Amino acid sequence: MKIYYGNGEVGFVGVNDIAAFEIRYTGVIQASSELPDSIVLACNERKIMGFNMGTISPTSLFSYIGELRITSCGVTDRNFEGKIVTPISMGVNDWGKATTKFEDFTQFPEDYGAKDSRGGGQGGGQGKTLFIHRNLTTNQGEWFYEDGMPYYGEYHIHVSENYQAMTGSIHNKDSKNIYRKDARGNLFMLNGGKPSRTTPTITPRITPSGGGY
Repeated sequence: MKIYYGNGEVGFVGVNDIAAFEIRYTGVIQASSELPDSIVLACNERKIMGFNMGTISPTSLFSYIGELRITSCGVTDRNFEGKIVTPISMGVNDWGKATTKFEDFTQFPEDYGAKDSRGGGQGGGQGKTLFIHRNLTTNQGEWFYEDGMPYYGEYHIHVSENYQAMTGSIHNKDSKNIYRKDARGNLFMLNGGKPSRTTPTITPRITPSGGGY
């Protein structure tokens, strides 16, 4: 069982029946996950964890730019047995020659180098890691705008920041915050926080007409 990283991609090979995984890493990246809705993600600047609430075991995990070195990886299967997954770097210091996709890679170039440096700009070794779970789709009555109206469609979650969910499969200037509702109808974020402002309460009013009613 192996986890390959490099060429801006991270993925499993020979890893099946996944209930949860934990990746420990060094570096700073800007990552975009395209894992299914059934995978719940959590991360900080040292670890990336996934909890599988469905039946699909993912192979491709996420794409990224920046500097990444996976130091260790473990998975737990559905029988609650823990397994070690070997990290394999793909052409770290010989970047231009690493054109093979990770699912087709058959060599084991662990000694190519310590880091995979991919791209620059956002996430390119500066600042902090940014991780977005994107290309998700809402279910009935799952997400709501700040005014309490339901939202249906594609959305994404800023996992590495505050777990804020936003409209649109990919973040852009038109993305808007969306929230869950508790049993009392109060809006909340996935991290337990509340909207930045209180949702206004609309009080019905009767406006008298010119007649008797």
